[in-house]
Amino acid sequence: MIGVKMKNEQGFTLVEIVVSLGIFAMLVVVMGGIFGNVIASQRSAIASKNVGESLSYAMEVITKELRSARRDAFEGNASCPDVEDGRMYSSSTAPTALTFQNKDQYCIKYYIENQTLMMERASSTDMSDVIIASTTSSRIKVTDLKFKITDEDYLQPLVTFRIEAESDKSVNKQKTAVQTTVSSRSYEHN
Repeated sequence: MIGVKMKNEQGFTLVEIVVSLGIFAMLVVVMGGIFGNVIASQRSAIASKNVGESLSYAMEVITKELRSARRDAFEGNASCPDVEDGRMYSSSTAPTALTFQNKDQYCIKYYIENQTLMMERASSTDMSDVIIASTTSSRIKVTDLKFKITDEDYLQPLVTFRIEAESDKSVNKQKTAVQTTVSSRSYEHN
Protein backbone atom coordinates (compact mmCIF):
# COMPACT_ATOMS: atom_id res chain seq x y z
CA MET A 1 0.00 0.00 0.00
CA ILE A 2 2.94 2.25 -0.17
CA GLY A 3 2.55 4.69 -2.98
CA VAL A 4 -1.19 4.21 -3.10
CA LYS A 5 -3.06 7.43 -2.78
CA MET A 6 -6.23 7.45 -0.74
CA LYS A 7 -9.10 9.23 -2.30
CA ASN A 8 -11.61 11.42 -0.43
CA GLU A 9 -9.35 12.16 2.51
CA GLN A 10 -11.23 14.10 5.15
CA GLY A 11 -9.76 16.17 7.96
CA PHE A 12 -8.15 19.51 8.71
CA THR A 13 -4.63 20.59 8.22
CA LEU A 14 -2.60 21.94 11.10
CA VAL A 15 -2.78 25.46 9.66
CA GLU A 16 -6.59 25.35 9.51
CA ILE A 17 -6.80 24.22 13.14
CA VAL A 18 -4.41 26.95 14.35
CA VAL A 19 -6.35 29.65 12.44
CA SER A 20 -9.68 28.38 13.82
CA LEU A 21 -8.34 28.36 17.40
CA GLY A 22 -7.00 31.90 16.97
CA ILE A 23 -10.37 33.19 15.75
CA PHE A 24 -12.17 31.38 18.59
CA ALA A 25 -9.76 32.84 21.18
CA MET A 26 -10.31 36.38 19.85
CA LEU A 27 -14.08 35.90 20.04
CA VAL A 28 -13.84 34.67 23.65
CA VAL A 29 -11.71 37.68 24.64
CA VAL A 30 -14.09 40.15 22.94
CA MET A 31 -17.18 38.50 24.48
CA GLY A 32 -15.52 38.47 27.92
CA GLY A 33 -14.84 42.20 27.66
CA ILE A 34 -18.40 42.92 26.60
CA PHE A 35 -19.75 40.79 29.45
CA GLY A 36 -17.49 42.60 31.95
CA ASN A 37 -18.73 45.99 30.71
CA VAL A 38 -22.36 44.88 30.97
CA ILE A 39 -21.82 43.72 34.57
CA ALA A 40 -20.05 47.01 35.48
CA SER A 41 -22.88 49.04 33.91
CA GLN A 42 -25.48 47.04 35.81
CA ARG A 43 -23.67 47.59 39.12
CA SER A 44 -23.38 51.29 38.38
CA ALA A 45 -27.10 51.51 37.56
CA ILE A 46 -28.01 49.67 40.77
CA ALA A 47 -25.79 52.01 42.83
CA SER A 48 -27.40 55.03 41.18
CA LYS A 49 -30.88 53.61 41.82
CA ASN A 50 -30.06 53.00 45.50
CA VAL A 51 -28.85 56.59 45.95
CA GLY A 52 -31.92 57.95 44.15
CA GLU A 53 -34.36 55.86 46.18
CA SER A 54 -32.75 56.78 49.48
CA LEU A 55 -32.70 60.49 48.64
CA SER A 56 -36.28 60.31 47.43
CA TYR A 57 -37.37 58.83 50.75
CA ALA A 58 -35.39 61.41 52.76
CA MET A 59 -36.84 64.26 50.69
CA GLU A 60 -40.36 62.92 51.20
CA VAL A 61 -39.90 62.69 54.99
CA ILE A 62 -38.38 66.17 55.29
CA THR A 63 -40.93 67.75 52.94
CA LYS A 64 -43.87 66.24 54.83
CA GLU A 65 -42.56 67.56 58.16
CA LEU A 66 -41.73 71.00 56.72
CA ARG A 67 -45.25 71.37 55.33
CA SER A 68 -46.68 70.76 58.82
CA ALA A 69 -44.33 73.24 60.57
CA ARG A 70 -45.83 75.85 62.89
CA ARG A 71 -44.61 79.18 64.10
CA ASP A 72 -42.76 79.03 67.38
CA ALA A 73 -44.41 80.72 70.37
CA PHE A 74 -44.08 84.47 70.93
CA GLU A 75 -42.65 86.58 73.74
CA GLY A 76 -40.07 84.27 75.25
CA ASN A 77 -42.26 81.15 75.29
CA ALA A 78 -40.40 79.47 72.46
CA SER A 79 -40.60 75.71 72.53
CA CYS A 80 -37.65 75.06 70.21
CA PRO A 81 -34.46 76.61 71.61
CA ASP A 82 -32.85 77.32 68.21
CA VAL A 83 -35.94 78.95 66.63
CA GLU A 84 -36.52 82.67 67.23
CA ASP A 85 -39.84 83.65 68.78
CA GLY A 86 -42.49 84.02 66.12
CA ARG A 87 -40.44 82.36 63.39
CA MET A 88 -41.16 79.05 61.76
CA TYR A 89 -37.71 77.72 60.85
CA SER A 90 -34.14 78.21 61.98
CA SER A 91 -30.81 77.32 60.47
CA SER A 92 -28.99 79.70 62.78
CA THR A 93 -26.59 77.04 64.05
CA ALA A 94 -25.37 76.42 60.48
CA PRO A 95 -26.84 76.29 56.97
CA THR A 96 -26.30 72.52 57.21
CA ALA A 97 -28.89 72.08 59.99
CA LEU A 98 -32.58 73.02 60.19
CA THR A 99 -34.74 73.27 63.31
CA PHE A 100 -38.51 73.82 63.49
CA GLN A 101 -41.63 72.86 65.44
CA ASN A 102 -43.98 70.39 63.75
CA LYS A 103 -47.78 70.16 64.04
CA ASP A 104 -47.49 67.83 67.05
CA GLN A 105 -45.35 70.43 68.86
CA TYR A 106 -42.12 68.44 68.60
CA CYS A 107 -38.87 70.23 67.90
CA ILE A 108 -37.43 68.68 64.76
CA LYS A 109 -33.83 69.06 63.65
CA TYR A 110 -32.25 67.72 60.45
CA TYR A 111 -28.45 67.57 60.09
CA ILE A 112 -25.56 65.41 58.82
CA GLU A 113 -23.58 63.19 61.16
CA ASN A 114 -20.96 60.71 59.95
CA GLN A 115 -22.18 61.10 56.35
CA THR A 116 -25.73 60.15 57.37
CA LEU A 117 -28.78 62.41 57.28
CA MET A 118 -30.08 62.48 60.85
CA MET A 119 -33.42 63.58 62.29
CA GLU A 120 -33.70 64.61 65.94
CA ARG A 121 -37.17 64.80 67.48
CA ALA A 122 -37.60 66.33 70.93
CA SER A 123 -40.76 66.94 72.89
CA SER A 124 -41.21 70.70 73.19
CA THR A 125 -42.41 70.27 76.77
CA ASP A 126 -39.48 68.09 77.83
CA MET A 127 -36.31 68.67 75.81
CA SER A 128 -34.67 65.68 77.52
CA ASP A 129 -37.07 63.31 75.70
CA VAL A 130 -35.12 63.09 72.42
CA ILE A 131 -35.33 60.54 69.60
CA ILE A 132 -32.53 60.48 67.02
CA ALA A 133 -32.88 58.47 63.80
CA SER A 134 -31.23 58.16 60.41
CA THR A 135 -33.37 59.09 57.41
CA THR A 136 -31.03 57.66 54.77
CA SER A 137 -29.91 54.16 53.96
CA SER A 138 -26.61 52.86 55.29
CA ARG A 139 -25.69 52.09 51.65
CA ILE A 140 -25.20 55.77 50.81
CA LYS A 141 -23.04 58.60 52.11
CA VAL A 142 -24.58 62.06 52.41
CA THR A 143 -21.81 64.41 51.31
CA ASP A 144 -23.60 67.76 51.59
CA LEU A 145 -26.76 69.24 53.07
CA LYS A 146 -27.75 72.90 52.74
CA PHE A 147 -30.83 74.80 53.92
CA LYS A 148 -31.87 78.31 52.86
CA ILE A 149 -34.74 79.95 54.70
CA THR A 150 -36.80 82.79 53.27
CA ASP A 151 -38.93 84.05 56.17
CA GLU A 152 -39.91 87.66 55.62
CA ASP A 153 -42.73 89.36 57.50
CA TYR A 154 -46.14 88.87 55.89
CA LEU A 155 -44.89 86.28 53.43
CA GLN A 156 -45.24 82.54 53.66
CA PRO A 157 -41.87 81.17 54.86
CA LEU A 158 -39.99 78.99 52.39
CA VAL A 159 -37.24 76.44 52.93
CA THR A 160 -35.02 75.43 50.04
CA PHE A 161 -32.88 72.43 50.76
CA ARG A 162 -30.32 70.50 48.77
CA ILE A 163 -28.93 67.06 49.54
CA GLU A 164 -25.91 65.51 47.83
CA ALA A 165 -25.12 61.84 48.30
CA GLU A 166 -23.15 59.03 46.74
CA SER A 167 -23.12 55.26 46.97
CA ASP A 168 -20.80 53.77 49.55
CA LYS A 169 -19.16 51.40 47.07
CA SER A 170 -15.74 52.68 46.06
CA VAL A 171 -15.90 50.94 42.66
CA ASN A 172 -19.35 52.15 41.55
CA LYS A 173 -19.63 55.59 43.13
CA GLN A 174 -22.69 57.36 41.85
CA LYS A 175 -23.10 60.94 43.05
CA THR A 176 -26.58 62.47 43.04
CA ALA A 177 -27.92 65.83 44.17
CA VAL A 178 -31.56 66.81 44.71
CA GLN A 179 -33.09 70.14 45.64
CA THR A 180 -36.58 71.38 46.43
CA THR A 181 -38.37 74.33 47.98
CA VAL A 182 -41.16 73.81 50.51
CA SER A 183 -43.56 76.12 52.32
CA SER A 184 -45.56 75.38 55.42
CA ARG A 185 -49.31 74.88 55.19
CA SER A 186 -49.71 76.81 58.41
CA TYR A 187 -50.94 80.35 57.71
CA GLU A 188 -50.46 81.84 61.17
CA HIS A 189 -49.05 85.38 61.18
CA ASN A 190 -47.39 87.46 63.90
